[in-house]
Amino acid sequence: MMLLRAFASIWDWINSILGTSIYSMPPQTYGTFLILAFLFAAFFFRLELKRKANLGYFEPTIKLVTPEIQWLDIILFSILSYFIGLKLFGYLSNPEILIRDPRAYFTNLQGNKFMGLVFMGLAFGWSYFSNAKKIKDKKPQEVSIQVYDRVMDYFMLAMVGGILGSNILDSIENPNALQDFIQDPIGSLTSGLSILGGLWLACILIVWYSRRNKIDVGYLLDSLAPGYILGYGIGRLGCHFSGDGCWGTQCNMINKPSWIPNWLYGDTYAHNVIQEGIPLPNCLEYYCNELPIAVFPTAIYEFLMSIAIFGVLWFFRKKWTPYKWLTMNVFLILNGLERFSIEFIRVNQKYTYLGFNLSQAQWISLLMILSGLIGVCYKIYQSKK
Repeated sequence: MMLLRAFASIWDWINSILGTSIYSMPPQTYGTFLILAFLFAAFFFRLELKRKANLGYFEPTIKLVTPEIQWLDIILFSILSYFIGLKLFGYLSNPEILIRDPRAYFTNLQGNKFMGLVFMGLAFGWSYFSNAKKIKDKKPQEVSIQVYDRVMDYFMLAMVGGILGSNILDSIENPNALQDFIQDPIGSLTSGLSILGGLWLACILIVWYSRRNKIDVGYLLDSLAPGYILGYGIGRLGCHFSGDGCWGTQCNMINKPSWIPNWLYGDTYAHNVIQEGIPLPNCLEYYCNELPIAVFPTAIYEFLMSIAIFGVLWFFRKKWTPYKWLTMNVFLILNGLERFSIEFIRVNQKYTYLGFNLSQAQWISLLMILSGLIGVCYKIYQSKK
């Protein structure tokens, strides 16, 4: 059954559904769900920003724009072209390198470096001269920038903060993770990251950018909260379907109530991307291990709880609009409770402080809950004055 195995890449899904034998290569399952998480979060974030802007909670920014060369776009396009030339001509000159190990080929710098540089040079020249032609003879002009027009800026900040913060906090709990990230930064995105670490660094960058552009941080984070928790849940699906190790403790399938489906109670994560467990017999895929004993699929539980939290925040968002920081504080409480509770059946490392033996995520969750409760109590106190 499709729900009772892991898939390293999207092609593994296709092979499972259609019975084909396409080589396992990018896009990876985890990375795909991570992108979907950001897209869904950005979509609902923009909806909320636009609604609040129409209500007058955000003022547009008037900016004098001077036509200039878009160097960032040129550099990014040139880098992308380098990888296209590198991989395409690397494959054409030696097809066996792709057939032997597709995943490794697409997540390292193997290939035809000369043609990569040729493609980069052509892309740089074309984009530079076409850019220069567009701005020729154009004069500076004032433009009005709405807060919801900055969603892509926030999107990029959240991606950078999410990935770096996730790896930083993950490396604190798992020292080998930092070395893996340095040695293989692309490959490391195919498996587990510390979601809470990504949340906090992303929030720091978002607050910094908002203050720099004189955008109200409270109303902005209120707008972000529903979309974020939805993206969090979708990201957890990536953990589950790739089998990246973010699973629960061992469970006894004999104790499973009859009304609960097998895939919702326990999973052995066959073909998991960290190759944990015992070898699968007669397996011809790249990942051929499964856990000897079923474990709780905690990522599925987190997805379901995230959907419920999203529903609550989205349902009450209009009623809570005048109360700045309220939505964000409720989010902190609910997300903290969700993560604190799920950690009791997750595989994790425990830390003892003040006589309590809890995981890193549980200690952070307690801070989230405490911060949210203080914020909600303060809002109640303010409303009664």
